[in-house]
Amino acid sequence: MEIEALKLIVLLSETLNFTQASDISFMSQSTFSRKISQIENELGIKMFSRTTHDVSITAEGELILPEIRKLISHYDSVVSRCRELGKRGLIPLRIAYTVYPYGLGFCMKTEKILSDEHSHVSASLSFVSFEDSERALLEGDIDGLVSVDGIPDRAEIGKIKLSPSKVYAVINTDDRLSECESISLEDLGGRKIILSGRRIMPSLFAARKEYFEGKGIAHASIIEADSAKEAMMMASRGEGIPILNEEGHINTIDTLRPVPFISDMPELDFIFFWDKRHETEQLREYIRAVIAASEASDKEGL
Repeated sequence: MEIEALKLIVLLSETLNFTQASDISFMSQSTFSRKISQIENELGIKMFSRTTHDVSITAEGELILPEIRKLISHYDSVVSRCRELGKRGLIPLRIAYTVYPYGLGFCMKTEKILSDEHSHVSASLSFVSFEDSERALLEGDIDGLVSVDGIPDRAEIGKIKLSPSKVYAVINTDDRLSECESISLEDLGGRKIILSGRRIMPSLFAARKEYFEGKGIAHASIIEADSAKEAMMMASRGEGIPILNEEGHINTIDTLRPVPFISDMPELDFIFFWDKRHETEQLREYIRAVIAASEASDKEGL
C-alpha cells in the first residue's frame, strides 16, 4: 500500500466529509470514495462509518489512526532528510496557508507542479493563523504564504492573485429559494444573513458587513460566525442564510444547497505573498509553480 493512500485516510478523519476531502485531494467524490473503500479492504477493517448525513470514525479506526499518523510522520521525515541531503545543504522552502481548506488545497496543487517540473525544490506546508501570518512572513519564519487579501501593501512584499473566488448563498432545502439558479440581495429581503470569517478573515468580514448594512440590511438581521462550519450548522438549524465562498469547499450538508449569489459585494481574493528581500532561486521556482497552479485553476473554473 502506498503512503499516499494512508494520507487519504488521515485527511478524511480530519474533515469527516467526502466532498471536502475529495476536493482537497483534487479528485471526484466518487473516485475518492472508491479509494477509501479499497484502502479499507486492504487493511481488513472499516475505518469509517457512513450514513446519509454524516461520516464518523469507527472504534477500530480510532485504534489504528495514531499508528497511521506515526507511519506517515516517519515517512515524511525520511523523505525530507533525503531531499536535504540531495540538495547539498539547501534548506527546503517553508510555505504556510491561513485559509483551510482552500489554502492547503492550493499548496498541494503547487507542490505537485514542483515535483513534476522542479524536482530539486521541496516545500514543507503548515497552517498559520491570519493574525500571525504577516509577522511570520516579515520575520522570516516562513518563505511564502497563501492567504486572503488582508495583508497591508508593503514594498517588500510580493503578491500574486490566485484563482478568482465565487460567492454563494447557502439555502436550506425547505426554503423555496433553494430551487433558484441564482439569487440577488433583493431575494434575501427579510431573511437573516450569516457572515463567517470574523476571526480568520477580519478584513473581508468587515467589508461584507459594511456592504450589507449599506444596502439597508438591519444590524439585527446580520448574524456573525467565526467559521464556515459554524455558519453551515446555523443554516441547518434554520437560523439564517450564510454567504460563503467557493462551492467546492462548502462543507456540504444534505439539507443545504449553495446557490450563486449575484451582487457587487467585495469578493474574497486569494493571494500568494512572499518577502522580496529574501528571494532565493528555490523560492523563484515555487513562485513559477504558484503561477502555473493558479492558471490551471482558472482553466478548470475553480
